[in-house]
Amino acid sequence: MRPLSKLYRSRYYRRVGGSSPTGGAILFSSLQTTLKTGADGSNPHSGGFSKNPGKTGSLTNHLLFHRWSDEAARYNNAVTKLKRQIPLHDDSVTSDEELLSEVATAAVEKRAISNLNVLNEAYDYVKPSSFVRGMRLDLNGLVILLISGTASIDERGETVHVGDFRAQCRRTFKNITGLLEAEGATWHDIVRTTCYLRDIDRDYAAFNEERTAFYKAQSLDPVPASTGIQAKLCRPDLLVEIEAIAMFKRV
Repeated sequence: MRPLSKLYRSRYYRRVGGSSPTGGAILFSSLQTTLKTGADGSNPHSGGFSKNPGKTGSLTNHLLFHRWSDEAARYNNAVTKLKRQIPLHDDSVTSDEELLSEVATAAVEKRAISNLNVLNEAYDYVKPSSFVRGMRLDLNGLVILLISGTASIDERGETVHVGDFRAQCRRTFKNITGLLEAEGATWHDIVRTTCYLRDIDRDYAAFNEERTAFYKAQSLDPVPASTGIQAKLCRPDLLVEIEAIAMFKRV
């Protein structure tokens, strides 16, 4: 029996690259490049919030967030469409039981997830914190991403949008998006989130509005399973933190 990764690739090459695996690989690479850089070669994801903390909650940040959100949604939808074209198995895998057996007996490959363009590594703090921003698990073609609790932290490890709950929510979503993109995933691959609020009675309504708007911008249907918890977060100026689990088939 061929490994699942080879099954995905062989079927994908037949569908989009004709009889030539090289043709399929080139086409897939060009599609990824177009999606990530835009037709004009620009990078739609290089923008974001103003780096000036004094602009917290400003109209500039609001407009930049929605512009970034629209671009991210188009990217997410395009990547998800590509992934759905790749079947889980072909004729050589005859049953779900056989597929599950392959996953169950596969060696677990793991590596840390990182995206220094959006947030630093936790162990780079003055007082290092012993965790990674996320962990990628590969199970013979099935990928699981475990995203650590993520908050409104920038690439220097500093809290941004102090005192602005809604802006902290948006930065948190942006950071998680960056970690997902580092592994070729999108919010469409998220199956569960756990959301920690410092004051759930005061902030939950605003949190739900921000989350609903963000999910709508990503065209998520269904939305992820989730649990909301009131918690004392690791910094007094952090108001929200989210951890997430994503799953997808390796391309």
